Amino acid sequence: MVGQEQGDRFLVDVAGRIKSLLSENCVLARMQGEELIVLNRSNETPLQVMQLAQRLMEQIVLPVNINEFHLSPIASKGIAQYPNDGETVDRLIGNAQSAMLLAQR
Repeated sequence: MVGQEQGDRFLVDVAGRIKSLLSENCVLARMQGEELIVLNRSNETPLQVMQLAQRLMEQIVLPVNINEFHLSPIASKGIAQYPNDGETVDRLIGNAQSAMLLAQR
């Protein structure tokens, strides 16, 4: 069983992987629990956003070793872009979460 300390170290490891791929136009935040969000303030095309999301997913799912625990992360992604998917932060986050739930199904 993995405890809170190992869980926190796991999130720090995964967050470090994510941050290593982000530009200065991006912000990484923890929403709740193990839910992370990337806010990208650049004017990238949908293709560029999808390519970044793919690179992030490739890093997130790499195994994490914490003490004697060998963890294999799983992840789902949801993407929303301003202004087509919403003009407020709440609307964009909500639409990204909806897209993530759809991806999980």
